[in-house]
Amino acid sequence: MNVINKAIIFMIICSFFNIHSVLAASCPNAKQLEILINKTFHKNLKIVKVAPSEIKGICAVEVKLGTLLRIIYVDSKARYLLTGKIYDIKTGENLTQKQLGDLNKLTPKELKTLDKYVAFTFGKKGTPIYFVSDPICPYCRKAEKVVKEMAEKGIIKAHYVLYPLSFHPGAYERCVSIICEHKGIKAYETGNIPSNQCKEGQKWIDKSKEFLNSKGIYGTPTYIFLDGRHYTGFLTEKQLIEMAHIKVRKKFHTPHKLP
Repeated sequence: MNVINKAIIFMIICSFFNIHSVLAASCPNAKQLEILINKTFHKNLKIVKVAPSEIKGICAVEVKLGTLLRIIYVDSKARYLLTGKIYDIKTGENLTQKQLGDLNKLTPKELKTLDKYVAFTFGKKGTPIYFVSDPICPYCRKAEKVVKEMAEKGIIKAHYVLYPLSFHPGAYERCVSIICEHKGIKAYETGNIPSNQCKEGQKWIDKSKEFLNSKGIYGTPTYIFLDGRHYTGFLTEKQLIEMAHIKVRKKFHTPHKLP
């Protein structure tokens, strides 16, 4: 390698680090921000990281709460604090939720624990994913249409984990009966609330919800991937393929229009 090439490589490396230094400098110092927020709001928050968000002038702040990481936002001058979620209007993707799913990944050991709460599996081959669902949730039904079509094509194998939402009357009883009757997808898709409410089923659902809550999962539909990342919200086939890191031939891929 001649001297000129070495000089070019050195300049590229320096430019890379300079760009990242400028980006980092555009956000408040983590320690100083932590002191300011705790003093102003009388909290005892632990700030792990501050970095530029997808929106110019707004910084994402990773905050440690118990065993989980949460995200809040501040402006570059640390004058204003924002709470909420950032969505990509073009794709409909919840960028905050995606980041939280990356930050609070399940460990390999936790994924093995999750296996104990799989109620049934739809599909015989393809990339395995965990699909957390409520049998009464309308958004889950919309997501299931995509999940089932992909499973039928052999793209994914969906392991269903039941999570009845408290504001859906009858959802808990439906989930318990699915476990008690061992009828899988057929019991899941029925519109009736069976009377079988065995203690085994109740314990299963209670423990499953408790475990998911410990990882910051409180809603449906939620997708959990093999590397432990998770995402709550509807995903199109294209988005699910991308997030699950699935490699498929084009003939398998039939994109769904975004809602």
